[in-house]
Amino acid sequence: MRTSQLTLPASQCEQFRKAIAPQTRAWLRLCRAATNATSRYPAIKSIDVEFAHLVNKGQITTAAAEVCLLAEDGSVLLNSYICPDIPAAPSGFDWIGGVTVKQYTDAPALKVIQQQLTTLLEGSLLIGYGLSKDLSSLRLHHPKAMQKDLIRYRKFQSSTGQARKLQEISQQFLNYSIQAGEHTAREDAFAALQLYLQHVRNDPALMTYQELVDYELHNLPILLSEDTG
Repeated sequence: MRTSQLTLPASQCEQFRKAIAPQTRAWLRLCRAATNATSRYPAIKSIDVEFAHLVNKGQITTAAAEVCLLAEDGSVLLNSYICPDIPAAPSGFDWIGGVTVKQYTDAPALKVIQQQLTTLLEGSLLIGYGLSKDLSSLRLHHPKAMQKDLIRYRKFQSSTGQARKLQEISQQFLNYSIQAGEHTAREDAFAALQLYLQHVRNDPALMTYQELVDYELHNLPILLSEDTG
């Protein structure tokens, strides 16, 4: 069945909007009271983990050895090396890459970092690139609905749907060069945060249904305020 689009003159559209504005404002107040929409915007935080790569008798072990957690404004909430939590081996482990032994020597144990992160992440929307891997390495659980793993977004993937390096994406979308020298968790967490804030958060095509509803409710008062007075 074919449908046609009805186009009204701009003057009639404006009259109609002004006519329904009072009812719409009343409806909005009811919606906010019923859904508590004003509290639906959780704190946004970004995380990144760097790893130490160790080997014992040909068996390579990768363990979380550095973590950084940033607030939405880029301020540091936690930035620490981590003493890798790996099983003891009679002959010990040899370092082959990543965070160095010198950097993580005397660093807090993973359990200590877990406790700090659990408190800091409560109720937060967590951003990351390769977030599932990072959380797994920290042995942390965070609600799926409160995770934004940018590695899963098609716009940041290759033409064949493969994951790309964060370094490449940052250069393309942010014109921001990372990992040029020393590779740090803070630098990657900041890049992921900016990618989300600038290219994901306000893109309706990338929102969940509830996020889209909240987004429209949040922006509706801006439109209605033009009619006040």
